[in-house]
Order: sequence, then C-alpha cells, then structure tokens
Amino acid sequence: MICYLSFFQFLSDILFSIYLIRSLIINKYLGTERVVIGNKVSFSCSHVGGSKKLEISDDVLIASGVLLDYNGGLKIEEQVVISDNVVVLTHDHTFENKDLWFKKQPIEYRSKIIKKRAWIGTNAIILGKATIIGEGAVIAAGAVVTKSVPPFTVVAGNPAKIIKVIN
Repeated sequence: MICYLSFFQFLSDILFSIYLIRSLIINKYLGTERVVIGNKVSFSCSHVGGSKKLEISDDVLIASGVLLDYNGGLKIEEQVVISDNVVVLTHDHTFENKDLWFKKQPIEYRSKIIKKRAWIGTNAIILGKATIIGEGAVIAAGAVVTKSVPPFTVVAGNPAKIIKVIN
C-alpha cells in the first residue's frame, strides 16, 4: 500500500510540475502572467487551479497534498509555510434560493492574500470568506478558518478562534 500511495504522490508531483511549466511558458510567450513564482519556492503540491492570478513570493514552502484554489485570485507573500494537506479556497457557494439545486446557486469569488511569515498547519482549511491571513499569523493544525486572521495571532479550532496574540 505504501508503494501504491507513493507512486500516486509521485505521479501527482510530476503532473503538477508539468502544469507549472506549462503556466510559465504561457506567461513568458503570451504575457498573461496568471502564475507568478518567486525565488526559493519549494513545492510538493498536489493540486493548484483557478482562473485568476496566483502569485507566490520568495522563500515560500508548500508541502504535499495542498490544494490552492485561485479562482478569486491568490497572493502568497514571502517566507510563508503551508503544511501538508492544507486547503485554501477563494470561493463560497451562496445558497440564496432554497428552490435551486446547490450546483445552480451563485458562487462568490474573493481574492485572498496570505501575508509574509504566516504559518498554516497541517490539514487546516481556509474558506473563501477568510480573505486576509495576517503577517506572522499561525493557523493551528486542523483549524477551519472562516474569517480573516489578524497579524501575529494564533488561531485554532472549528471554526478557528484566536487563542494567542504573539508579542
């Protein structure tokens, strides 16, 4: 089983690398700049997708199994760490009409920024309404973030709440 999973992680990493190379070629020759990646960025990411701009600054670590949705736009500033299996979403379903099937409900897209030196713990989920993860913020492992996180705070739980202010 371990070899089987390792093979699929390996395959996922290769496909992601192909996606990044394709995006960078499109950026260079068509000037679209949908994906911008800084220096010293380490990826073991399994899925990245979106229709807006993804911008990743210098010295960023993105671990394996991470899902980055940039349909609303996503900027990751320098020295950010995103641990294993994190989900970052830039959209929400609105559920405004009880008579409509959920797939027919409107979708709200929001741009998101993860400020410098933020640390997002393993298995954290950052939902679409959380548009800013503040500078130096720490999101605990397994947290479900439903709103923006102030700078230099530690949040944990479901829904995530501030448990500490970093001095």
